[in-house]
Amino acid sequence: MGEAPTKPGSGFHSTRLSLPSLPLLLLLCCASEGASSSVLVQLVARDGEDPFEGAATARVTLEADEPIAFDPVPIDPAGEFEVDVDLSDAQAGAVRRARLEASDADGEIVSRGSTPLAPIGALAGFTIRLLVSPPESAGSVTIPDLPPLRRAVPLLDQWILGLDGAGDLAMLDLLTYLPVRGMTPLDPVGPEARLVELGEGKVLLLGGGEDALVFDGAANGITTAEDGLEGASWRSPTVAAVPGGGALALCDGADDLVVWDGQGAVLWDASLAADREGCAAVAVGNRLVVYGGGSGDSPSAELVDLESRDVAILSARSDRRRGSAAVARGERVFVLGGIDPDTGSPLGDGVRLDPSCDDGCPEPFALGAPRASPVAIATEDEVLVAGDGTAELIDLGSLATRPVALPEAGEIAAGLLVSSGDVWLLGARAPIVYAP
Repeated sequence: MGEAPTKPGSGFHSTRLSLPSLPLLLLLCCASEGASSSVLVQLVARDGEDPFEGAATARVTLEADEPIAFDPVPIDPAGEFEVDVDLSDAQAGAVRRARLEASDADGEIVSRGSTPLAPIGALAGFTIRLLVSPPESAGSVTIPDLPPLRRAVPLLDQWILGLDGAGDLAMLDLLTYLPVRGMTPLDPVGPEARLVELGEGKVLLLGGGEDALVFDGAANGITTAEDGLEGASWRSPTVAAVPGGGALALCDGADDLVVWDGQGAVLWDASLAADREGCAAVAVGNRLVVYGGGSGDSPSAELVDLESRDVAILSARSDRRRGSAAVARGERVFVLGGIDPDTGSPLGDGVRLDPSCDDGCPEPFALGAPRASPVAIATEDEVLVAGDGTAELIDLGSLATRPVALPEAGEIAAGLLVSSGDVWLLGARAPIVYAP
């Protein structure tokens, strides 16, 4: 069993990674007793792009409930700069996000980027990497030599846990852009497993007809969990995280809905109004919206109260699409793309739902391209939809779409919004980091 990932590189051996990059930013972390240490930050940009062009000063802010902003420092002709960071022991141990902003001589920001959440003092002695891009231009870069991952989830703000091409567990470090070694192997491997966050560093794995498992990121260990089914195992369910901790699974060709707590124990189960396969599902507060995956004249959408456990029909109109993506933003749910079960053709539309409306108040809208099994990530005021090597952004208000340029990506199987505010797109090829 490998050691627990208590901080980047702890107990693991990382390989070197070659990236298109800019010079290094040096952070000096000084505790109140006067001891000093350093963190090197390698600035990463798109090929051929210099987001520091015209930059005169750099400013670092440690973001939290009470942010700590340091005075701007000059950037030398070589593009390097140094920031002295004077922190108390308590401040150095607090979990924060470091935000970098480079400005021109007039004080206008020309480039920015943020690290994932981490205790800054625990990074001493490490070289971390930070994607930077102009504020009005979304940036993206391929991270070479990292394993392709699918059905991935973020873990403890600093890692991504996923399945590699063989169906075994693999982990990526969000601070160093390096693979983590020493992972506990799956036995047997689970190429068809679904992964879903339980909370507190735990991930539920289920599917492929195998036992349900819980991976504990703090201990780098795997335990068997209840699957909540009688006389059967999960094959290819839809899974979703429960707000506040826990997870659920459903739509595996039947009407079963099972809910787990944050430790991986079954809390309760219920029956949907219809058998469903390949539905989309997302929680909005204490309500779960389930869409598509039915047969015949099954209602398109159901609403499950996660507190009372009541199941109700949200929209009676028929829509049997499968493989859609679903995201929630505010009180609205966006269902995107999917496959027509009759023809097998990818669908180039979506629907916006209001769970508080009696019939869901469905609003159809067009996508920029048909998308068979897309991934979708809600950012501040848009939804990023990606798949088959292309992506687009949907305005949450107008529902207008616009294409997004990505490096050559191949099939995209998972998309994650991580604690830095960046989006990681994972699939058949090396991961792409996209800064909205």
